[in-house]
Amino acid sequence: MEQKELNDVLFAADYTLKFYGKPMEKIHKQVWSRTVLDSGYSSFQWTEALREWPSIGKFAPRPSEILDQLNLKRENKPRSRATPEPLTTDCPEPIAKAWRYWIPIFWGQSLPFESEEIDDSEAEAWLLLVNEEAKRTNTPESIPEKFRIEQIWNAG
Repeated sequence: MEQKELNDVLFAADYTLKFYGKPMEKIHKQVWSRTVLDSGYSSFQWTEALREWPSIGKFAPRPSEILDQLNLKRENKPRSRATPEPLTTDCPEPIAKAWRYWIPIFWGQSLPFESEEIDDSEAEAWLLLVNEEAKRTNTPESIPEKFRIEQIWNAG
């Protein structure tokens, strides 16, 4: 956490303590700082917890009480699914295969899957297919200039 973020939390703590009529002494500031820095929570989480404190606390908060509040929120947070939903597409398989083959060639980067080994005539057919799809979907930027087929892009 950066110093500015820590200062934001300390300001929020001081403001909250003043609401309860308590001063922020130097020693209090040191304890708040160490607790905030060691907690692993962001400055945003701390300031939000301090903002909520007057609605749940009867007395001025101690750093450990705000930390307990943050820990309780973490425990009650709904868990996300361990395995994400599989990707789905409505792209026909021949078009998807053509893109999987040409994208690494276009942009000089490998994809996280293997493309098929094909002969030159099939590569040309797939290049034609991806050009047609890019034209149909109005995404000329998806195909580098040197791979654009003039008859497709300059056709009326």
